[in-house]
Amino acid sequence: MRRNNQIVVACLCLMTLSACAVSEPPPPPVKTAVIYRTPPAAYTVDCVVPPFTGNTWADLAADNAALIAVITACDKRFKYIRAWRNTPPSPTENDPSQ
Repeated sequence: MRRNNQIVVACLCLMTLSACAVSEPPPPPVKTAVIYRTPPAAYTVDCVVPPFTGNTWADLAADNAALIAVITACDKRFKYIRAWRNTPPSPTENDPSQ
């Protein structure tokens, strides 16, 4: 019985020591880089008011309502994009492109 215990202990020691004999180095750790991307500045330009081409006061009145509608729609479209571009994300936020 004592001989069996010695064999078991010797086998356990050999198994433990053989784990240290690995010849391959561990793989290098993976480093993650966070890249923040915003829309190009060309997509966030201010809205341009088209020039007036009418000749009468009536043309001016008709053109004014159309200009206000165009400028309002343009400003609405780009207001949120400009705000997002000017506000950097906090370190705890996830990258929206993932």
